[in-house]
Amino acid sequence: SRFMLNVIDLITGKINWNVVDHTQCAFGKWYYDKHTKEFVYKCSALNNPDGIKIFTEIEEPHKHYHKLGMEVEKHYKNNNKEALYEKVVELIDFSSNIVNHIASLANSMRGC
Repeated sequence: SRFMLNVIDLITGKINWNVVDHTQCAFGKWYYDKHTKEFVYKCSALNNPDGIKIFTEIEEPHKHYHKLGMEVEKHYKNNNKEALYEKVVELIDFSSNIVNHIASLANSMRGC
């Protein structure tokens, strides 16, 4: 994800960037747009009732993903290398959770 790449670029000194909260990334802007929820509900009613559940369930993992990113940024800026390493590993491990949620959501919206 662009978010993950930005975090990696930040801690490797390639960019000067502040980790944004879950509402300010591209996915968060899409997710919290009022038209998105309308689309998901309409599509789910026509195509796949699991779509609403999948859409709702992605919110907390997405928030947690950004929280981890913010913790990485904090440890980087405080030069706390051991904690930074631990959080980067946790963020990378958790990223597959986010990818799986987004893939499930996309699959549930097929045909709309």
